[in-house]
Amino acid sequence: MYTFHPANGFAYIKYTFANPVYVVLYVIWIAALWFHLSHGFWSAMQTVGINGKVWFNRWKTIGNIYVTLLMLGFLIVVLFAFAFHCAPSLLLCCIIKVF
Repeated sequence: MYTFHPANGFAYIKYTFANPVYVVLYVIWIAALWFHLSHGFWSAMQTVGINGKVWFNRWKTIGNIYVTLLMLGFLIVVLFAFAFHCAPSLLLCCIIKVF
């Protein structure tokens, strides 16, 4: 196993997610987490008492959008590490190096 400097967390991400099995498992885990969090968001609003026929559908929509954006943020890092072997913030630099 390789050792990484503690300040270089992305090196560990690149090393781990270079294996496609870990990428597939991570995507499945993120999908399961999406279902869990999207239900939990509107369920929490209902528990607090912010519900009703109109607001119930609004909270579900707001929750789905919020959780989708959150999960996409986590997926982008791993998918970019797997596909381009660089951080999403450095994508332009990586594309320039390839071409």
